[in-house]
Amino acid sequence: MAKQCIGCKREISTGILICPFCGANQSFFQYYLKSFVLFLLIVISAIIAGYYLVNQSVAQAKLELEQSHERQLNQAEEKIQRLETALLDSQKQLRAAQLEIQTSLENQTANADQAGALEAELNQKLKNAQADAKRQQDRAGWLSRENAKLKTEIETLKQQLAGLQNLPTPVPAQPDPIPVNEQVSENIDSSVRNE
Repeated sequence: MAKQCIGCKREISTGILICPFCGANQSFFQYYLKSFVLFLLIVISAIIAGYYLVNQSVAQAKLELEQSHERQLNQAEEKIQRLETALLDSQKQLRAAQLEIQTSLENQTANADQAGALEAELNQKLKNAQADAKRQQDRAGWLSRENAKLKTEIETLKQQLAGLQNLPTPVPAQPDPIPVNEQVSENIDSSVRNE
């Protein structure tokens, strides 16, 4: 009785274990074992390579995210320092205006109209300087709050990235844009332009 060869599909005798035409082993297990082992090795290699690449991409994304937040924090701190310097200048101007008012009051002449006009002008300067100092203080306080928010967001993102690395099969993902940071940078730029 004849059967077909597993490899070349020609008819061979039933008792033959190796095909005389192509040399294929007639045991299904032994014939497909090499192919299965090769396929298994390829799949395992692909999984290992994919895992390595995903880990690399997650580490790179984490590094880029941390660098971006550090740059934003440094920029915010520089702007806070500039606003604090402007606040000190405004306070100096305020003290100078107060000294000028005191000097003006001490050196008042007999001409009441001229003295009243000078006093009104100096009072206006004082009000302007006080309003400017208050604006500078408000800006410095706002930037300090935004700086604290950014630091909190960085810590949250670091925790999220640490959580992603602990997953058994990490999947590379683009970090979501943080609209708060864009609003912060726009508000900071507009406040610096208003100076």
